[in-house]
Amino acid sequence: MTAQRRTRLDLGTLLTGLEQPLQLIDSPERREQLQAYVSAARPQVERAAFDLLSAAVAAFNDATRETQAKLEYDMTGLHLVVEPLNEGPTPEASFNDSDPERVTLRLPKELKDLIDSLASQHGMSSNNWYVRELSRVIGRSVRDSLREEVRDEMRSGRRGYRARSSKLKGFVGGE
Repeated sequence: MTAQRRTRLDLGTLLTGLEQPLQLIDSPERREQLQAYVSAARPQVERAAFDLLSAAVAAFNDATRETQAKLEYDMTGLHLVVEPLNEGPTPEASFNDSDPERVTLRLPKELKDLIDSLASQHGMSSNNWYVRELSRVIGRSVRDSLREEVRDEMRSGRRGYRARSSKLKGFVGGE
């Protein structure tokens, strides 16, 4: 498994791009006023860039299941962090076995034989293997659904929303 990769994103180039055309202004007074405006707008420009990149990160996370990206903003600037997903084994759901339901399941013989073999290798009954594996799949499905709901909320553009995994520090009135 690969380690976390952290890349600094330089927002200075964005602000320089806003300042360069100011050299075309003949009036030194007017140029100075506009430079003051660009400097004052820096937090809002950084926030807009953060929001734009957050959408790109969400699209990246939607496209892959092996790695996860997140944005971090701290005293040193904006960083894109890409790390492997380390979800580990899916926890098994626990159910009350006091009143189990009976389900009839039709399977091809080869699949049933394979499941019986796997259950035996794990030292459990076939029934327990079915329940364990179904619980894992359902747990994964529920977790993926919740993750998708969070991504949908992020994409909806709610002002001030940020993902649980992102760190946003240094903004006055950021949230």
